[in-house]
Amino acid sequence: MNSSNNLYALESPEIENAFFFRQALNAISNPGKIFDLSCNLNTPNGLSKSAGSLLLCLCDFDTPIFLSETFNTDEIRKWITFHTNSNFTEKGNCKFALGNWEELLPFEKYQLGTDAYPDRSATLIVNYEKISNNGTKLFGPGIKNYTYFNLPDEKKFKNNNSLFPLGLDFFFSYENKFAAIPRSTRIGEK
Repeated sequence: MNSSNNLYALESPEIENAFFFRQALNAISNPGKIFDLSCNLNTPNGLSKSAGSLLLCLCDFDTPIFLSETFNTDEIRKWITFHTNSNFTEKGNCKFALGNWEELLPFEKYQLGTDAYPDRSATLIVNYEKISNNGTKLFGPGIKNYTYFNLPDEKKFKNNNSLFPLGLDFFFSYENKFAAIPRSTRIGEK
């Protein structure tokens, strides 16, 4: 995480944002795979480069964001507003949420989509120090055979997957690393 009085996050926004977006698509397409983001992203105190890059490439004026207590600081809000022009809202109205695992609970408060519009659900960006490819077995779309990911609560992800095509999508981020667990990912034994 960087501390800087400079709001400008990127030296070449078009090129670097395209790179971030491609990495986010790769992560969603390869659930549980950990990506290492080596970049010179300038983020405020408390916001990791990986979480910042996800916000920059996925959010805009039409994507309201919920910030948990840890991330709801003036410096982070100012940085997000400057770069994305997003509005801030509560859990029930957000398209994206950023926070630590416990602060983002309960999941029932977020939009899960509807039968007619399953894409109108929230995506949670979880600050998670324990990113690793061991723990819970994952399988499903985008995963050849199976992979492993250290989920914070296996049962919550099984419940989320049981709602498919509705449900929440997740990015786990810490420092330069991030991984995605979309709602289509199946949890546990195949």
